[in-house]
Amino acid sequence: ANIVLNVFVAALQFLPLSDLLACAASCRLLMRFAPKQVRSVRLLQHSAPDAGPETLRRVATRFVHLRDVHLGELGSTVTDASVDVLAELCPELKRVTFADGGSPCHITDTAIAGLAVRCIKLVEVDLRECALLGDASALALADHCPGLTSVAFGPRCPISDAGLDALTLRCPELT
Repeated sequence: ANIVLNVFVAALQFLPLSDLLACAASCRLLMRFAPKQVRSVRLLQHSAPDAGPETLRRVATRFVHLRDVHLGELGSTVTDASVDVLAELCPELKRVTFADGGSPCHITDTAIAGLAVRCIKLVEVDLRECALLGDASALALADHCPGLTSVAFGPRCPISDAGLDALTLRCPELT
């Protein structure tokens, strides 16, 4: 019986958020286990209207053990306030992707600095579509997240050699 339950719970990670919430609302077993078991959330355009602070607050308070958050398609709706909510409610976060597929993200160094201070267990951060970031983001990540193995800055991010040097010196696992 435990094997079936473990497989069922593992499969939950691959459901879009809207389906997961619908299942949780209709199934007592899922309602009991989902918040504790879901470690990864990928918000898609068809499952969430945006990645604003209200949406992320609902997700993070419902699934309290999130380790991996992928905002991908919703990157253009991510704000500094969204990142603040994520940092506040997901201190165990290990992986975060703010945008992909050409969807620009408009967060600033201030938001990434707050994320780095609160989420010190980060190992992967994807900032490729975040053009407003600079050395302050690189320095904050280097100072507070020494376990980083991957940081992706986009070609439009004005990260200088000093920012990159800080990351490579202070994050020995960085590849």
